Amino acid sequence: MRLSILAVSMALAAIPATPAMAQVSLSFNTPSLSIGVNIPTYPDFEQVPDYPVYYTPGLANNLFFYDGMYWLLEGDNWYASTWYNGPWQSVDAQGVPLFVLRVPVRYYRSPPAYFRGWQGDAPPRWDDHWGSDWSQHHRGWDQWNRRDAPRPAPLPTYQRQYSGARYPQAEQQQVIRQQHDNYQPRDAAVHQRLQQAAQPAPAQARQVAAPQQPDQQHAQREQPPQREQQQKQQQQAQQQKQTQQEPQRIQAQQEQQHKQQGQQLAQHEQQQSQQQAQQQKRAQQEQQQAPQNKAQQPAQEQHAAGREPERPAAPVHEPAKEAKPAPERNKEHDKADQGNEDNKK
Repeated sequence: MRLSILAVSMALAAIPATPAMAQVSLSFNTPSLSIGVNIPTYPDFEQVPDYPVYYTPGLANNLFFYDGMYWLLEGDNWYASTWYNGPWQSVDAQGVPLFVLRVPVRYYRSPPAYFRGWQGDAPPRWDDHWGSDWSQHHRGWDQWNRRDAPRPAPLPTYQRQYSGARYPQAEQQQVIRQQHDNYQPRDAAVHQRLQQAAQPAPAQARQVAAPQQPDQQHAQREQPPQREQQQKQQQQAQQQKQTQQEPQRIQAQQEQQHKQQGQQLAQHEQQQSQQQAQQQKRAQQEQQQAPQNKAQQPAQEQHAAGREPERPAAPVHEPAKEAKPAPERNKEHDKADQGNEDNKK
C-alpha cells in the first residue's frame, strides 16, 4: 500500500505544470490570499441597472464593486479587496453585503456550475445553496424597496494608473488609497471589512505564489536588469529629444512674444486713431454749434438776469380823423352875394 501511494505521488510530481495549473494558488487561511485571479489592468465597470453595484462586462470573472470595495466570487467562495487585483481577503457567507448578493444571475460573467437552471433576471438562490442556517439569519434578503436603494459609490479610477509592474504592494496600497480616496462606506458589513483590511497583516501571513515553470523563473531573474536598462535608454532618449527640441522651443517662444507685442502695438495704434477721430468729430460739432450759441447768448443772459428778452416795438397806428362838416353859411349873406353878382352882370 505504501509503495502504491509513493508511486502515485511520484507520477503526479512528474507531470509538467500547464498554464491552467500555474494559475492555481495555495492558501493557508491567511488574511491575504493569492487565489489565482490575475487582472493585469484596471477593468471597465458598468452599473447594474437599479442597483448600487458595478460589474465588469469585459472580464471573465465575477468581479463587482460596491460601497468602496471589490467583491469577487471564485467557485463557491467570496473575496474582498480595496484594489482591483488584490490581495484578497476571504469573506464567509454571513459577511457578504446583501446588495452584492442581490445582483441578478445574468451579471455573473463566469457563473459557477450550481447556477444552472436559475433565472437570469433574479438573484442567485443563496438561501437554497447555503442552507437553512443562512436563511434564518437573512430572512427577506431578496426583497427591498428599490426607490430606497443607496446611490452607487464613486469608482476609484485613480487605480487605473497602477498596472503591471507599477501595481503597488499591500503596504503601498493603503498609503495611496489614503491620498486619493476619502469615501466612507455606508454599509455596516463593508465598513467592518474595510477596517479589517486597514489593519497590518501578521508576520506569518504571506501571499503564496503559484508554482512557476523553470523558464518563467529564469525570465523573472533576468527581468530586473533588462527593465533597468530599458528605463535608462528611455531616459537618455527623452533627454536627447528635449535637447534637440530646446532651440525650437526657444524660437517658438520668441516668435510668440513678437506676435503678442505686434498685436499690442496694433491695438494701441487703433485706440489712438479712434481717439483722434473722436476729437476731430467733437471739434467739428463745436464749430457748427458756435453761431447758434452766439445767437442764443443774449436771450440766455436776459433769462439768467430775470428779465424777459426785449421784443421789437410794434408800429403805432394813429386813429383816422373824422371829416368835420362845413359850417353853414348865412343865408342872407349868400343872398347879398348873389345880388351883387347880378348887378355886375
